[in-house]
Formats: sequence, structure tokens, C-alpha cells
Amino acid sequence: MCNDDQKAQVIGLDWGTSSLRAYLLGQGGQVLAENSLPLGIMPVRRSSAPSDINRAFERALGRAIGEWIAAAARPLPIVAAGMVGSAQGWQEVPYLRIPFDVRELGSHLGKVRASDGTVIHLVPGLLRTCGLPNVMRGEETQVLGILSAEGNGDVPVGLPGTHSKWCFLQGGCIEDFETFITGELYAALRQHTIIGQTMNGGSDGISAAFDRGVEVATSANGLIGDLSTIFSVRSRNLVGQLTFEEQPDYFRAC
Repeated sequence: MCNDDQKAQVIGLDWGTSSLRAYLLGQGGQVLAENSLPLGIMPVRRSSAPSDINRAFERALGRAIGEWIAAAARPLPIVAAGMVGSAQGWQEVPYLRIPFDVRELGSHLGKVRASDGTVIHLVPGLLRTCGLPNVMRGEETQVLGILSAEGNGDVPVGLPGTHSKWCFLQGGCIEDFETFITGELYAALRQHTIIGQTMNGGSDGISAAFDRGVEVATSANGLIGDLSTIFSVRSRNLVGQLTFEEQPDYFRAC
């Protein structure tokens, strides 16, 4: 018989632009099961007619967590963070303005109800209006998790992803943040430009080629600008300084 820690308490969804990651959680946030599918909001929308969007999101949800719901002894709360709560997602939840204490996120949840009555609670994103406007959806929940694990350090927090973030914290508040369109730019250049035509594979970790890219990006050559260092992915391959297999890792870094 399962002890209390092993009993499912909640289902958490990290539902972003390109991926849907689902977690079956026990007490204290223990991960009892997880699932990852290429069913972010953009793939869901691209594969569906506008009149079928709600059903498309329901189908994606069922693929990710349907077995858990069927096996649960009682209805489980479902909480979703990320782009699923955006204007392009399933149901828009308004942004909250910074500075914002992320420990208060639970008091501002939106919700969407599936056709079978299942309720999905949606975490709002954060908005900066001063200077250049900036937004986040999903990263605020990651920051909350970091604070829960590490305390309330007044430190910058780096969050890599499709749109990478640097968040600047004071106590439990996100005081400011910056966004860098890293992962999406990488995918676009690799798939749709000559830079990506000769790339082959790439590693899942930190390779020597990645380290070389970091060295270039932080050197005097890197100060010329990103558009120059990105082109070196191709030029270094042409002169024999990068193999086809090394190019992706080098590209990620520079």
C-alpha cells in the first residue's frame, strides 16, 4: 500500500511554446511520474482548425495526463504554467505587473474548463511596462520553486529556454527581468538558413565545441556582435576548424 508521500496530490503542467511537460506530484512536490510531449501551444494550434482549438488542447491534455486521471482515486487539482495561459494559448490570464512577490501567485490563478468538466488552473505571467516592455509566462513559477528550495537570496537567476530569462530578485519579489530570444533564434537559423545546412547532430551536454563557442562570445571577436559570431559557425567549418558534428554545440554557445 502506498504511503502518504507516494499518493498523488496534484498534477503540474509546464505548457510552453513548443513542449508540454506534465508531472504527477506527491506530498512535498515529490515527482511520482512525468511525461514530455512536443505539444506546446504552437504545435497544437498549427495542427488544428480555429474552430477546433479547444478540443485540440483537450486532446493534448489527455495524451499527457489521461492515464493519471483515470487511475486516480479522487479528482486531482491541475495547475498549468507557461504559454497555455497566453493570448495564443488555451485561455488568456492577464499579466501581473512587477515588482511582484511570486509567493502570491496562487492568489491570482485563472482557469479553463474542459468539455468533460475538468478544471485546469492557469498561472498568470508577469509584465514590465517601464523602459522596453517585457513579459514572462512560466518562468515566474520556476523562480517560485527556486525560492522554495534555496530561500530568498537577492541574486540574479538564469532560466534557459526558448526565450531565456535573467530574473533579478529581492526577497521573494521579482524586481526586474530581461528576455533573450535564444532557443527560438537557434531553431529558426538552424532550420531556415544556410548556417544550419551543414549541421549534423549535437550533444545533450557541454562539449568542447560548446566551450569554444563561449570563448569566442566572450572574446574581443565576440564584441563585434552576435551576427558576426553566428556566421563563424559556417566560416570555421569551411576552413576546417569545426566539424559538422561540432557546429550545433558551438552555435548554442556563440
